[in-house]
Amino acid sequence: MTSDEVPRPKIPGKLYFRIGEVTEITGVQPYTLRHWEMEFPTLTPKKNDAGQRLYRRTDIEMVLEIQRLLHLEGYTTAGARRLLSQRAKGGAAGDGPQAGKAPKPAVLPPPPPAPPTKPRATEEPVAPAEPAPPAERVAPVEPVAPAAEPVSPAADDSPGPAAAPATPPPTGPAAAREALALMERNDRLLADLLDPA
Repeated sequence: MTSDEVPRPKIPGKLYFRIGEVTEITGVQPYTLRHWEMEFPTLTPKKNDAGQRLYRRTDIEMVLEIQRLLHLEGYTTAGARRLLSQRAKGGAAGDGPQAGKAPKPAVLPPPPPAPPTKPRATEEPVAPAEPAPPAERVAPVEPVAPAAEPVSPAADDSPGPAAAPATPPPTGPAAAREALALMERNDRLLADLLDPA
């Protein structure tokens, strides 16, 4: 038996139906009807002053169409929702139960969260808790000042002597020995503080 051969239930000639009456006509449980209202923007029953749902004939026809698509045609909820909204937007007048009914605006999903930013590399690494033996230490390297930009001969028309290059701060073995001596002195002071005897 194909979906075209399934007989549609007869809908009484009333203006509005309560959710219990829709359940009797369609066989769809009330909790499923409420869920479908959230999933399908084309299913929009009115509510009275007491907050009770009032289904129109077009709403019942939409419930029957959703039921057919999901249970007989094998559509997923997303696929059936897409098909019904295409039908509503496509202007297929007289095609399906939604003809002439304005769809409820779709709710867009929230934007994806921004990827975490990497920490900046400006922070110095944390020193280890225990000092390393003096033989394994490496002297800190002092920053080198940027060299002065050379003056191009084309820019300077005067035939004067060339400017002397800037001298960088001392960074050779003497600076390393001085830093090592300073660390050894700090180690001795630390040892005296920890073991005064």
